[in-house]
Amino acid sequence: MEGSSSRKHPDGENTHADLESLDRSRRSFISRTSTCTATAERIDEEIAGHIKASLESINPFRKLGRISTQRKNSDEFITILELTAGGVSSYRHLSVWELYEELLEEIKAIDPSNASSNETASQGPSHYHSSAVNFRVRDLRWLEASFADQEPTILVRKHLIIILLEPIRALVMAKKLLLIVPPGADSLLGILEKHMNEWTPEVATADGCHAKIPFELHAYEALLMSVKVTRSKHLERIVVSTDDVLRSIKEGTLLSLQLQEEMRGLKNTASQMALKINFYRRALNDIIMNDEEMALMSLTKLSQNPALYRTPLCTEILHEHEEVEQLLQTFVMDFNSQAAKLEYVRSEIQNAEDLVSLRLDTSRNELLIANTFFAMGACVAAFGGYIAGIFGMNLDNTASIMPVEGVFAAVFCGSFFLMVVFFILISWYMKVSGMLPKRTTVRPKKSQVFYPFNID
Repeated sequence: MEGSSSRKHPDGENTHADLESLDRSRRSFISRTSTCTATAERIDEEIAGHIKASLESINPFRKLGRISTQRKNSDEFITILELTAGGVSSYRHLSVWELYEELLEEIKAIDPSNASSNETASQGPSHYHSSAVNFRVRDLRWLEASFADQEPTILVRKHLIIILLEPIRALVMAKKLLLIVPPGADSLLGILEKHMNEWTPEVATADGCHAKIPFELHAYEALLMSVKVTRSKHLERIVVSTDDVLRSIKEGTLLSLQLQEEMRGLKNTASQMALKINFYRRALNDIIMNDEEMALMSLTKLSQNPALYRTPLCTEILHEHEEVEQLLQTFVMDFNSQAAKLEYVRSEIQNAEDLVSLRLDTSRNELLIANTFFAMGACVAAFGGYIAGIFGMNLDNTASIMPVEGVFAAVFCGSFFLMVVFFILISWYMKVSGMLPKRTTVRPKKSQVFYPFNID
């Protein structure tokens, strides 16, 4: 027994060593697995962070997300010109979120049943389904400077109208107008304040009666008039610059690089302005084609009776938008006139470029004709040289011809005559065959650059 136990003892030691080796391998494997797991988690976190940063960089609403989370702690402030129905104007510096909360409070004061975008709608008897969309947080993106160059539009919200017509960004309420002051807009503010100061609640009509003019209607007119006047001044500068360029083109054929660059700049400016005016017309036409939105622009009447927002709209509000429609149609016609003027200016620039191209073609053709005549002259001169070569090489003019009186003059005159006849015959043949162009004898009358429109 002792012998057998002594024989099994080495095997037990080997088994114990194998178990320890397996345990070490297991712990090493677990350690490596934990390390790989931690590394994978870290890589996933880094990838998620990069994806989040990339999405935030391309997301146009990232600022709204910061505003929604930070709220009043936002450091983004905008300058606002506030014009009230009482004739009071003031400049204010507010953050976008502070402006949003202030507008919500005013809307709730007008219509207590109104539910904001981040509150639960009331289910009481005063609650109703509105035809207009409530003013929501996502509407704040239109107030950001990064959206100033977006396509012009007019947004109808409950008790609020958002007007975006570059360079105008404004909020219109029943008794208040808020204008987001753009940088360097002193002239625009002067035009707007001038038109707003002309507002009176009542005006006398032709029959001696008094008609009431709602504040929001005058605000629409003042904003659209400011845009129109601003674009008219810009158009006038384009017309004056175009007239100067066309006058310079009339004075010569070869255009300097500076003049060509100026023409290119004018064409680009005119095209950009035409595009903006087309956007203005589209924004106004979209409102005109929608009777409900025009009806919901009567903020004074809706503020006095918020139940008129109930859908479907009743006849009392739906068919009483003639004043808004006439106002918008008037400015659509004004923008159509500006678009026609711009199209005429662009056609004048294009015609001037075509005229310069024709002049260059004419000059090139004249140079080719002159080169042809020089070649013909060289040909007939070579004919005269041929005659001189014949006489010089093959005739013994020392003994027999030189003593004859007048032989030199006769040979010279005869050779010159033959050269002239040869030149005339070649020219006649080329004209008859059509190789040489015929000059027109009709000269156009001197024209002046004019514009059939009055730039007001």
